[in-house]
Amino acid sequence: MTIKVDEALLTRYYNLCNPAEPLPPNDPRNVKVDDLHDGARVRGDDWVGRIAREISRSGQPSSRFFSGLTGSGKSTELLRLVTHLEGKEFFPVLINAEDYIDLSARIDIPDILALLLYHTERAVLKLEKKDPEKTMTNGALGRLWEWISRTDLQLTRAEMDLKSDWLSGKIVTELKTNPTVRQKVRTIVSAHLSKFLEEVRTEFRSLDARVKAAGCESGLVVILDSLEKLQGTSTNWTEVLASAEHIFAGGAPMLQLPVHTLYTFPPALTRRLAAEDIYFLPMIKVRDRARSPYGPGIEVARQLLRKRIPEEALRALFGDAEYEARERELITRSGGYPRELIRLLRDIVAEDEKSYPLSESAFRTILRRAGDQYAGIARATQMDLTVTARIALHQTLSLKDQSELATADHLMSRNIIFRYLNEAEWFDVHPAVLRLPEVVQTMKQIERERLPPLPALLSLA
Repeated sequence: MTIKVDEALLTRYYNLCNPAEPLPPNDPRNVKVDDLHDGARVRGDDWVGRIAREISRSGQPSSRFFSGLTGSGKSTELLRLVTHLEGKEFFPVLINAEDYIDLSARIDIPDILALLLYHTERAVLKLEKKDPEKTMTNGALGRLWEWISRTDLQLTRAEMDLKSDWLSGKIVTELKTNPTVRQKVRTIVSAHLSKFLEEVRTEFRSLDARVKAAGCESGLVVILDSLEKLQGTSTNWTEVLASAEHIFAGGAPMLQLPVHTLYTFPPALTRRLAAEDIYFLPMIKVRDRARSPYGPGIEVARQLLRKRIPEEALRALFGDAEYEARERELITRSGGYPRELIRLLRDIVAEDEKSYPLSESAFRTILRRAGDQYAGIARATQMDLTVTARIALHQTLSLKDQSELATADHLMSRNIIFRYLNEAEWFDVHPAVLRLPEVVQTMKQIERERLPPLPALLSLA
């Protein structure tokens, strides 16, 4: 069947290829990436099934951590997890940290707990068929403010001015947008941190009891998404990451609540934390460790493309004769990174409608532009060539010192280093960076230095 490519069709497909859009489970574009494909799991595990089983089977409230590169599909999987837990009589509350926390600034305990408490209570009120807008002044945040006022009789006039924002729930927005308010709240809470945590946990016990009374017998599950985007800027990157490390170190004891919790956090921290129960969503394995094509992973990536644009339309865009080769090249160039794959597809749809099927030069230009973007990111980042080349050669993160750890942190946070999982984890460098002349040259130099001297080679003959 021949499809006529016109502006209306391209507009439709362009909007179906939003690489930043998380997909709910019932979205027709959704692909169950972690199902078995030819007997293999292309990301090493059934992540939603695993997390849901561990929550369901845990005899006490659990605190778990979920990381992965931005755009790896984590938010889509969390939406699937919510649906799965609802079927097990849990009451999951999914909160997007990006909407309420300044992810370019240092983070602290009050920011997170106020956000969790506010949105969890709103969700519980809706479950109870009550109006959250009318009842929040007498809710959990109001009781917390009363406790603070009773505990700290020395609150200044300026601090008391926070009261109206706190009682209305506006404090959650102020913590993101107003650094002065953020610092005042942190100062108040830090003076009574242990008691503050105790009060917060008391409120969550009450919310859990209300959820069970409303018919969700398995109880409350609180999920905080998008904290993995906490990176800061080029001037405060280290400070912001250090603040997150302080919160999450040792299993994040200050974030442990009397209900099940799941927190996302920056991928750079996975090498720094000793916490148990850390899940890290890998990329889709489209190549094996020898960088040969991996059939099951390529097939899953094909499904990701064809769920956005049907095959007959893709053939019209690529050209019937070139379709299979170009589709495969698009997949391998993405490195199994879902967001990159969908972004490349959108770039193809963004071409002039009169240029379809794509000429070879137009196709190569799209690939080159995408590669140039990653090359620019890598070169602008603290890319120690030796570290990058070693990771590419050995496919591990065996780092020698803090300087190399910082380099790996930067590269992973900017989607230059990818993690994969088979029976064991392994790493690789983004295909575009792998092609950089300076990286290729450094890899060759390392390989030469690994060879024994010539007399030793001759003695083996």
